[in-house]
Amino acid sequence: AYKVMQFDQEKWKANRAAYNNKVFERNANKRQIDIKKVYDVMDLTRQSEDPLDLAIGLQLACGGRISEILSYGEFSESKRENYVIQKGILKQRGPDRREEVVKPIIHYTRLQFFEMLCKLREKLKKKIDDIKKGKSTHYELSQEYNTKINN
Repeated sequence: AYKVMQFDQEKWKANRAAYNNKVFERNANKRQIDIKKVYDVMDLTRQSEDPLDLAIGLQLACGGRISEILSYGEFSESKRENYVIQKGILKQRGPDRREEVVKPIIHYTRLQFFEMLCKLREKLKKKIDDIKKGKSTHYELSQEYNTKINN
């Protein structure tokens, strides 16, 4: 990149080394999270009717990105108990971005995971249908979730 953009090679290397040191320092002081608290949150999200809560619970269960949970990812059963197959990884490298990845599910059973996923996608479909029918707008939907996320 430095040759194409006419960057000074020595400055580029120094900037890269400084960045790598910063990342190393940040990763050296990782915060410990109480898994019991995570499980408590996951239990609450499983009982919720709110699509955002459901998405967060599913994200915690399988480690997928929120946008993969909401739309991009396709999930199917794995041969292994309490694992799912996810097809569609957003930041996947290489030519085939729809490669399958087998992921473990924590705290939920596979059945609970898929029940929540179906419930979430049905609720989102209803919200989209309401927008198509003029009962709601994209702006109202955006405001509803911006308020929940940012408060």
